Amino acid sequence: MTRTAVNYGTVLYQLNPPEEAVREMTEIFRLCPEAAEILDNPVISRKEKHAVVDRLFPEPLRNFGKLVSDRGHARKIGEMAKVYQNCKNQERHILAAELFCVTEPGDEELEGFRKFLLETYQAEDVQITVRKKPDLIGGFLLRVGCREYDWSLRGRLQQLRQSLIRR
Repeated sequence: MTRTAVNYGTVLYQLNPPEEAVREMTEIFRLCPEAAEILDNPVISRKEKHAVVDRLFPEPLRNFGKLVSDRGHARKIGEMAKVYQNCKNQERHILAAELFCVTEPGDEELEGFRKFLLETYQAEDVQITVRKKPDLIGGFLLRVGCREYDWSLRGRLQQLRQSLIRR
C-alpha cells in the first residue's frame, strides 16, 4: 500500500462520512475501473472531471472525490477505502486478519483461528477474510497487519531449504 493511499485513507476516516457512502464509492470503482482512468487523465479538464465526480460519488464524498481527482490519485481509491476500513476497525477494537489456504477451512477451524487471534491480540472481535491460495500446497498462512504466521507446506519447504543452505 502506498503512502499516498494511507494519507488519503486516513483523511477519509477523519472526514467521518457515512460508511454506506464509502462502500458505495468503493463498489463503483470496483465495477467500473475506467472511472479512475478518466479522473486521473491529465488531458480531461478539471471541470469535466468534477462533473463526473458529481455524477459518480455519493453526496458526502464529492469534495473528497474532487480533491483526489485534482491530485491524480483516483486509481488508489480502493486502497484508500481499505485504510479507512482499517481505521474504523481500530476505533471499534476489531482485528482484521487474512487467512490464505488451499482449501476452505471448516467452522471449527475458523473458530480456532478466531480464539487464537482474540487471545494473542486482546481484541474485542476479529474479522477473518479467507482467501484461496493453491500455491501454498497445503496448510495455511495467517496475516495480521505486517505479522505472518506461516504453517503452509510451501513455507516449511522454504525453511528446510534455508536450513540446508546454511550448513
